[in-house]
Amino acid sequence: MAAAEATDGQVTRGRSVAFHKNQPVHGNKNSPEYDMEQCVAAMKGKEIPNDLSSFWHRRAVIRGIRDSLEFAQSPAVIELCARDDSHAHQFARARNARLIMSDIIPDMDDSATQPYCIWYPELASIKTYREIACRFPSMRYQVGRACAAASYTDLYRELDLLPDVSIAEEAREVDTNAEIYKMIKSASQRYAVMDDFTRSVNLESPQTPAFLNGNMKPRWALEQRACPPKNIPDTTADDIDLEEDGFIGLEDVNLKDCDAFIGPGDSGQLWMPLPPDLPVLEKRLQTQMAAWDGNIDRYARLMHPRRLRTFTELNCILRGIHHSTMFAGWWAYQMEINPERAIIPDKLVSDGNKHESRMIRTAITARKIMSNEVGGIEDGSDCLPWMIWWPVMPHYSTCYELAKKCPSMRLQVAITCVLGDYEAIFRQLEPPPREALFAAAKRSSNPFYLQYLEESAAKTNVESEKLADFGDYDVNEASLAADMEPRHSTAYSSIDFSSMAAGWAEDFSIYGSRPANVGCVERYVWLSTATAEKIEDECGGVYESSNSDYVHLDPNDERLNTVQPILPMR
Repeated sequence: MAAAEATDGQVTRGRSVAFHKNQPVHGNKNSPEYDMEQCVAAMKGKEIPNDLSSFWHRRAVIRGIRDSLEFAQSPAVIELCARDDSHAHQFARARNARLIMSDIIPDMDDSATQPYCIWYPELASIKTYREIACRFPSMRYQVGRACAAASYTDLYRELDLLPDVSIAEEAREVDTNAEIYKMIKSASQRYAVMDDFTRSVNLESPQTPAFLNGNMKPRWALEQRACPPKNIPDTTADDIDLEEDGFIGLEDVNLKDCDAFIGPGDSGQLWMPLPPDLPVLEKRLQTQMAAWDGNIDRYARLMHPRRLRTFTELNCILRGIHHSTMFAGWWAYQMEINPERAIIPDKLVSDGNKHESRMIRTAITARKIMSNEVGGIEDGSDCLPWMIWWPVMPHYSTCYELAKKCPSMRLQVAITCVLGDYEAIFRQLEPPPREALFAAAKRSSNPFYLQYLEESAAKTNVESEKLADFGDYDVNEASLAADMEPRHSTAYSSIDFSSMAAGWAEDFSIYGSRPANVGCVERYVWLSTATAEKIEDECGGVYESSNSDYVHLDPNDERLNTVQPILPMR
């Protein structure tokens, strides 16, 4: 039988642990106050910081408790867990997890002190896990998850649990041939009992049917660490925080899989229909492309349920909304039921997502107008779009109603009238000459608009600077360019989510944010496995020509060494 818990007054291994002496606490305008020395001392299990109102200090204490049995059994930590405050249960859960992993059975009659993760940083013995399941039936699924991580197959069978998809995925991460994984995978009905996002176990009404969707954090991924103040208060990079420590660490630890590439022959991950059970895959690139295409089903499966995975995902969402009425409608619904999700990574939850929400709502309004509906659009809104003429031209009557309903959008309506050749409405608007109108008129086959603007400018003697609508790197100017979605033509043998990120020197996207470099992804889709491998092995992974047939030619082939002219049309 596992050892019983040490008495509260015990001083372990001849070393006492005390609260840190009062010291100044440092901070900056972007992060809660913290003292690095106190954080380090807490993470090493030496001292408890004097100010536990600091996020960083609390997380450092939790990290120290989970890593050190000596710290967990110290009188100072025991006193901390017994306090009557909002954080005592957090510390108690960390302490109880440490005791369990050290094969000591703690007193956990209060369910609020029962930890979720009892399988990292160490695994307990089979005997300990068996006794935990026996004495605390509400923790049977945590024990089952630990069995998956430790490959304790016989104990898992004894638990007689519902086939839970998180346990299946944990087992698969250890070994794709693991018996626990096979048992759950082959079950006729599966459940989502465990929820890594909320660190909860739903014993009353678990979701079913449930599928392997990657909405969990496997044990190996818990090794990721960030030294304060680089970890994020109130959330982690993906909002799964099994240990309740915000992934705080003494040094940065980045996981190789965080930058997983899709290599030669793997392009099917981007276009094949998603199976009911997702394989192990890196979701960021796939999520971005699903958003870019406005693919609701694919995006809903791949998206992070709590936040956006990348900043580029926001750019792709804006594009998808502009191009798909159904995606726009889905996002309008999301902004009603889950508006907090539209927040970019590395941003504090407490900072809110007003900027991102406004961009998404503006894109929704643009698609709504292009779908010929102006009801509910108010002139005083801060979500009125600039571009309402692409990729779909609104109807004549829509422009007429919008001009009446939203006077502040009459310039956009006038531009749309030029591009759509709605001359009658344009004449009623009598717009003053503006640079944007000149740009649109030069694209029109009807000479009336350019003639009108030139005559109007001459009559009013308008100076050129008063015509200006555009600035440097201006989204307004991009929305009237000849190529609305320019693509890079370079081919890469492997790509990842960052391949779509545009450099800051590039122009703004027509959709209101940074452009997404979708060209490299679309080019990659058409590379055969053999071609991608050739580019990888012989071209350093990068190929500039648009004709990938050249990759397979002999280096002495004349087609590679001579410029071949284009034959004239006859």
